[in-house]
Amino acid sequence: MDTPPPPPEKREGNDGNGMPHVLVVPFPAQGHMLALLDLVALLATRGGAELSVTVAITAGNAPLLEPLLDACPSVGVVTLPFPSSPLLPACCGENTRDLPFHLFRMFIPALAELRAPLLAWCKAQAPHQRVTAVVSDLFTRWARPLAAELGARYVTFSPSSALHVAFSRPLWRDMPQRPRADADDDDDEAVVTFPDVRGAHSFPWRRMPITYRLHKVGDEPCEMICQIYLWSLLDTECVVLNSFAALEPTYLDDCRSAPLVPRLRDAARAVAVAGGVRGGRAGSELGGHRVVWAAGTLTVLPEGFEAATASRGMVICGWRPQVEILRHRAVGWFLMHCGMNAVLEADSAGVAMLTWSMGADHFFNKIVVEEAGVAMHVAEGADTVPDAGRMAEAIAAAVGDEGTAIRERGVELGRKAAAAVAEGGSSYMDFQELVHMLAKVD
Repeated sequence: MDTPPPPPEKREGNDGNGMPHVLVVPFPAQGHMLALLDLVALLATRGGAELSVTVAITAGNAPLLEPLLDACPSVGVVTLPFPSSPLLPACCGENTRDLPFHLFRMFIPALAELRAPLLAWCKAQAPHQRVTAVVSDLFTRWARPLAAELGARYVTFSPSSALHVAFSRPLWRDMPQRPRADADDDDDEAVVTFPDVRGAHSFPWRRMPITYRLHKVGDEPCEMICQIYLWSLLDTECVVLNSFAALEPTYLDDCRSAPLVPRLRDAARAVAVAGGVRGGRAGSELGGHRVVWAAGTLTVLPEGFEAATASRGMVICGWRPQVEILRHRAVGWFLMHCGMNAVLEADSAGVAMLTWSMGADHFFNKIVVEEAGVAMHVAEGADTVPDAGRMAEAIAAAVGDEGTAIRERGVELGRKAAAAVAEGGSSYMDFQELVHMLAKVD
């Protein structure tokens, strides 16, 4: 006989006191969790007088909440056993950082097994602590029917840009197929056009999200991933975006009903930058310019690279205080992978960007920063090894006269980002509206 899983554990934060109770369901991937937990901190501090907030987490991810709980002791936590799923190997870990890339998308439907125990926990709450609203990540949108069963409001949180959300709606609703010039053409450069998205953007098939490119009609996990997307993209009261109005005003028109909460808080942390050092000469030792190069812990540096660059820069392997570095007055450019958290950190610091988009939503975020005039393209693709000479030329152009206007626009966008979160700013007012909505109990 199978042993039933242990019941969820609850860390008592705010006891509710009859206040509206918001349950937050993050997705255990660093770029997703960090952004959503920043929103939790805002809800607990700026909305704490009106809301009680609880975060649902699995036991293996619970330590990641410690900085949040130290700063916001009123936040409650419900800890759930990680679900057993045939979609994932045993002992695969409870965070996507522990997974090989090919298993990432299976983490989405596997985690949906938490819906039943989480619903049971919600129903077991005392009347004065009942869940009145649910906020979940894009990849935990299985919380949408949970909210419906509880009679609670539902809000989707997107860690990506407004453009990515605007693009995702017709993608999963209309399910476009890879176009082929003839029966034998299986080229990843084949173009898919999205006429319903502002600007009618077209993308090569290789830029489509891996969760979509590997979709198989009739395959149960694939169909579940599709349903999870549709639950919140097409059937949600509100989408909170990890962006701000001055960054992408064009695409925000397509998501105008969504309160905008930019991730511009002062939290130093690590974000993978540019995938490490690549190329035989590492961009001619980065064009001879002064640099701080953040290399991943598994990055193999070219022989002699650190010695060759020691007189004009430094290499940091592992964690780096990225926010602190970006806000240093000596930093003029940021070579980065176009993850949305890193984009917002650069924007808030007023730093221009050299873009090396890798995958996922990075290609769409690249469009956003280039259209904002605060970025210059360098390379594309996680497996790309850019030409060392081309890399050196791009860096030289950026720090020279050609990059002056881009740097100036970056500084101006930084001012607009600060104004957005200041009292009376666009994001500040949108956040107040979000708190008011979550505090309203039908």
